[in-house]
Amino acid sequence: MGYQAAKLLHRLLAREEMPLQRILVPPVRVIARRSTDYRSLTDPAVYPGDALYS
Repeated sequence: MGYQAAKLLHRLLAREEMPLQRILVPPVRVIARRSTDYRSLTDPAVYPGDALYS
């Protein structure tokens, strides 16, 4: 992602034409950690329970 961002920034600074379409950069890998588990949240102000699924 950093390479693509630098490439676009270089084109912008050189006043070149910018692409109009969105550039999607797929992840190389995803590492699931304990902090990514939304179900472990117990505070209703942070996680409103089943409100996400209603």
